[in-house]
Amino acid sequence: MRTHLVATLLVAGFVLAPPARAWDRPTELVHGTARVLEKGEMVVGILSPLGYGIHERVTIFTHPIIDLLLTPNAWLRVDIWSDETWAVAGELGYQQSFLSVTSLGTSASSSSTLDENPALAGGDAPRVDAPAEYPGYLQAGFVASFAVRMLQVTLGAGYEGRFSGKDDLSEVFLYYRVGLDLLADERNLVMMRVLGDVGLNKGNSFEIPTVSLLYAHEFGRLRLGAGVAAGSFPLKGLPDKFDVWPVYPWLDLWWRF
Repeated sequence: MRTHLVATLLVAGFVLAPPARAWDRPTELVHGTARVLEKGEMVVGILSPLGYGIHERVTIFTHPIIDLLLTPNAWLRVDIWSDETWAVAGELGYQQSFLSVTSLGTSASSSSTLDENPALAGGDAPRVDAPAEYPGYLQAGFVASFAVRMLQVTLGAGYEGRFSGKDDLSEVFLYYRVGLDLLADERNLVMMRVLGDVGLNKGNSFEIPTVSLLYAHEFGRLRLGAGVAAGSFPLKGLPDKFDVWPVYPWLDLWWRF
């Protein structure tokens, strides 16, 4: 009993203990900005991506919740130039789903004509193996953040190539994102994000962007955020049922060590 109590107190102290400083400036924010973590620094959340500073100028990100859904994903952010006001970074990203694999053993009777499926002329249709599809995308672009006092503005854009996993890149998009971070004080933050894509090789299709508004409070190492989002679900790669609501609540917890 005493051991469990000590362990609980140690965990609580580690999670809630204040870091060296709270949000002194919006330039300390890395999610959705051009900023990077220091070498050896880590940030991890429930819906926020896990980030780790592998170099003073390089941070790697991944969404563990999507990894668990058989959808490996990783992003690299490389700091090109930064100071207390400006930050410019290059980004590379990859994601591919092995969850929604086309079921094998599809009946050949799905063909629409007798010529396409002679088995329809009589008897049972043989079963054939349909090729598996592993959809995903690649991203490469640039992002810039500008901070003045308690406000930071972020603009990012780049190339996004989507593929089915059984052929070459089939769709090409221009992805873009806009971010606003406003610090009310060192413990209260308001974040706004706009994420969207514009098709480049299929009639310049414009997809409905995702807009999110989040209020976050800092509890030492722990950050708690609550807000709303509209449009497509911000985390790509999740099952389609996550995209059925046009507006939905957005809750998140994340820690920075």
